[in-house]
Amino acid sequence: MTDTTSTRAETAKQENARTLFHEGIQLILENRHKDAIPVFREVIELTPEFPGGFYNLALCQSWLGDMDDSYQTFQQALVLAPSHPGTNLNAGKCALSLDKAEEAARLFTIALENGAEPAGALIGRGLALCQNNELAAACNDFRAVPQSHDNYWMAQHYLGCALLERERFADAIQALQMADQFQPGRTETMEMLFLALCKDQKHAEALELFSTLAELEPSVRIRYSEEIRLARQAIRIPLKALPE
Repeated sequence: MTDTTSTRAETAKQENARTLFHEGIQLILENRHKDAIPVFREVIELTPEFPGGFYNLALCQSWLGDMDDSYQTFQQALVLAPSHPGTNLNAGKCALSLDKAEEAARLFTIALENGAEPAGALIGRGLALCQNNELAAACNDFRAVPQSHDNYWMAQHYLGCALLERERFADAIQALQMADQFQPGRTETMEMLFLALCKDQKHAEALELFSTLAELEPSVRIRYSEEIRLARQAIRIPLKALPE
């Protein structure tokens, strides 16, 4: 094969890969992730040096719930583009879902250092640190998410959960109330706030919140029957009945 023929063949291959890549992106935009997977595999076969093929294949795999394969595909993308913020961020999410806490924290850190959108990386790293029982460091990450961000409520929710685990009940209440203020009516936040109020012996407030929570999520009546019993018992004891 002459040099000219080889160049033409390479050009045709690159053009074919670009066409397929844009076809795959269009399928993603149409939420046809399963259909996009074989398209990106063709892109990878034609241009194995192109990290975008691996990156978008990994995204499709993660959206379809195939986290093991997605994680491995992101790793292949990182070999080609080790500092890419989006790849590190999404690889971190996969690692987190696979209980690879230390690896997830490392990937989120690289994403932050290379300009990834900070809120997502901070929340992700905070959750990884929680999995690794590094609760103080996790709290610092959750606190660093700015109030202006759409997921500020989520950061405050997880901050409250971490503080509850650290037995800093008053601080947990404050964080969970802030989460509820920014995203009202989320039962998972209300549930954690109820527990924090019980732990902080704010029984009347806990019972008031529980009445609202039970209307939204009736199953909590069974899960927290003992906490409710103790809270009701506590508010029934008059102060004068306590020993001096």
